[in-house]
Amino acid sequence: MNNRFRRHFSFVFLGLMLLAINAAAYFIAARVGRGGGAAVRPEAVTAAVFAAATFLTAAVVWLWREHIRGGGRVWRAVLAATALVLAAVAVLSPLAGVPDNYWNVLMSRGWVVHGRNPYTTAAAELASDPLFARTAMEWRGDTMLYGPVWSLAAALPVAVFRDPEAELLAMRIMLAGLYAAGGLLLWASLRRRQTVPAVDPDRRTAGAEADLFLTVWLLNPAAWFEVANAGHNEGLLIFFLAVFFIGLRRADPRLALPALSAAILTKYWPVVLVLSFFGMRGAKKSHWLLGLAGAVAIASTVFLFGGPAVMLPALIKHQNLVSPGYFSPLFFFLWQLFTAAGKQTLDAFAAAQAIAAAAFLAAAAAVAFILIRRRISSEQAAVWLIAALFITAMSWLQPWYLLTLAPFVIQPDVPRWGERSLAVISFLSLLAFLSYGVAWVWLAAGSAAALLIFTAARSRLMRRR
Repeated sequence: MNNRFRRHFSFVFLGLMLLAINAAAYFIAARVGRGGGAAVRPEAVTAAVFAAATFLTAAVVWLWREHIRGGGRVWRAVLAATALVLAAVAVLSPLAGVPDNYWNVLMSRGWVVHGRNPYTTAAAELASDPLFARTAMEWRGDTMLYGPVWSLAAALPVAVFRDPEAELLAMRIMLAGLYAAGGLLLWASLRRRQTVPAVDPDRRTAGAEADLFLTVWLLNPAAWFEVANAGHNEGLLIFFLAVFFIGLRRADPRLALPALSAAILTKYWPVVLVLSFFGMRGAKKSHWLLGLAGAVAIASTVFLFGGPAVMLPALIKHQNLVSPGYFSPLFFFLWQLFTAAGKQTLDAFAAAQAIAAAAFLAAAAAVAFILIRRRISSEQAAVWLIAALFITAMSWLQPWYLLTLAPFVIQPDVPRWGERSLAVISFLSLLAFLSYGVAWVWLAAGSAAALLIFTAARSRLMRRR
């Protein structure tokens, strides 16, 4: 098998494999569940479109590799058109997977339309709202689980449109735009950095590498459908993490500190990335002060909703939610061990949580020590911290959380530890879902497979030299 045929075969095979995984998984999921009837639910339409889009993107990436190697304006036009098609299809298709969109818009309507604090008002108290009937039953007893930055962002579509259907659509468009914007910012940063003669004297090669990064970012159906179809707020979180990554690369706390503050107050777990600042050296004191001022200003948004004392109960409740199918892999297996040993569910949960937290703290301390000794960069430390958290101590881990690693691991000059980290986390997360046997295995399989395959594509394409 010659090299040219092997390259063609590999991309066709990857596309077909992901097509088969997602088509089968979504079709099965669409036919079971509500009523157990044989009628195909609307999600099956989205499944077919998702699968077709995956094959299309594999073909487009192959086109770049074989025929438009230099990138440039022609390729960027093809890329923009394909990305717009993917985004439009994701936004306009019936909601599939785990649609957070209904709950997010309902809670925002509670604040903007009904004047209720989302951190003290459960979804069940908004039963008169038109969107209440479409909100998942299991979340109706919960108040807002995310930070105030997300609450403010999610309120924008409601404040502008004041119509439930328009708000649902606007929310998905907003998240899709934020995901795309994060990639475009990283692309622009990569082009500026790589066109420095000392780094790469060939401007065309640097531009092509940046174009390829943007290709892997924008032609990822898993990302578009999780963000723009299901409406997960990773779209906003990834945008802030992209700005944070740029700040780390530039050693500029004026960018990194406010961006991380915003990320933490979107979803709280990025607080672990604070340790990556130990590797940021050379920044001016005035830049640290400006960055800190920006971070504090963003943090002050908590007082728009009553302050930390109002928000903490919902956070603590969610952290102590006993739902083993969504634990981090280590957390899950510890829970299984304690349960098998005869402990009651809550006791097993507490014991597993304590050991998993201790494991994460030990890993974080090791990363900080290595970072301080300058053995790794701040960007590497960020990936390792996220990897350690996802593998050990998360009490609620979903496959689409892996998208937050994208800013850190698909850069052209990131060594193989980046893709290996993503592969390990994907595999262990999928293993935890499979071993628990929950009904969402199809979602885990589709998302994890998409991430792994596009990471593999990145590995093959970005190592052309």
